[in-house]
Amino acid sequence: MLHITDREMFRAWRNNYCAYTKEESPTNAHRLLLFYAVECGLKALILRHRAKTHTGECEEATSHAHNINGLLDFLRAGAELRIRPDEIKMDSIKSVGGRIVRTVPARDINQMWRYGGNSTEPRDAIVAEKLEQIARWIIGELK
Repeated sequence: MLHITDREMFRAWRNNYCAYTKEESPTNAHRLLLFYAVECGLKALILRHRAKTHTGECEEATSHAHNINGLLDFLRAGAELRIRPDEIKMDSIKSVGGRIVRTVPARDINQMWRYGGNSTEPRDAIVAEKLEQIARWIIGELK
């Protein structure tokens, strides 16, 4: 596992969030940057709360991987910031045996957008708005 310093994590948060906010018509790539910005911001907060200088000293910052809800729960951020529902729906796809219904756990949103998928319920824009809400909370917490 690659260990990241607290300064690198804060810089990743800031750079990814700034890149996301400069786009007027977000694509999956932009939403993915927002997702990673939020993940880095939450991990930066964990490092700060634990008074650690890198992730190698802080299992809590790495044990949740990409699970935004898990990171929020660890920080006791409040249920209103959690991504709901915990499983997001994508269009079903055709298969030899019929149709495959696709659901995405909230911890795998990054995979959906990374591989070009889109959510149908809730829509991508609603998921991104929730991530923006979390980002605004992170900004307040980092002050």
